[in-house]
Amino acid sequence: MTEIKQSKRGGKRANSGRKPKPEKQAAGKSTGEAGPPIDTRWKPGQSGNPAGLPKQYRDVRAAAKELTVEAVDRLAFWMRSDNPKASVSATVAILNRGWGMPQQNVKATVTHLRSMSDDELLGFLSGDDEGASGEGAASAPGGSQVTH
Repeated sequence: MTEIKQSKRGGKRANSGRKPKPEKQAAGKSTGEAGPPIDTRWKPGQSGNPAGLPKQYRDVRAAAKELTVEAVDRLAFWMRSDNPKASVSATVAILNRGWGMPQQNVKATVTHLRSMSDDELLGFLSGDDEGASGEGAASAPGGSQVTH
């Protein structure tokens, strides 16, 4: 009969059991793992973009702000024009810039997936309205059901 030797780390096969932990390397060296070297990782609370937007974007924003009055004047010209499409578009643009976009109210019922039956879950995952009951579905304008 052949005798099976057990390794120091446990197990009966060679190289079985726990692997030894790699020794820590000096700061600045790669860890051997996937990812950046230790000293280049962000510290807690450190921003990934401390300077904010690049200067070129700030310049474009500043140039656009300088043209705001001229742009509103141009929109006012088109708002007063006889062209109905241009007039309506310009009017909407002026109102949105002055008063903000109109608020859109959304009525939805959110159901936790764990509280759904198997049939409801299968219907939800397949996108089939038949699997959704009234509890997990929200009604959309026009009477159709939205199950997402």
